Amino acid sequence: MPNSTFEQTFAEILQRDEPVTRDMALSAIEEWDSLAMMALMAYFDRVLGKKVTFDTLRQCRTVEDICALAE
Repeated sequence: MPNSTFEQTFAEILQRDEPVTRDMALSAIEEWDSLAMMALMAYFDRVLGKKVTFDTLRQCRTVEDICALAE
């Protein structure tokens, strides 16, 4: 199953060479840290016009959780 556009964007935000899949646990992604969260918050704000907080992102457990915020 090919990655959605957002999954590809998420991998780019993480500066990750390998693709991400919706079922991946965020804790298993080495690049998922506070800087990645800040970059993702900026993306949500600038591109999607949505406000997302650190607390909201900290509650996410999988890439699917992040994708759901983007929808």
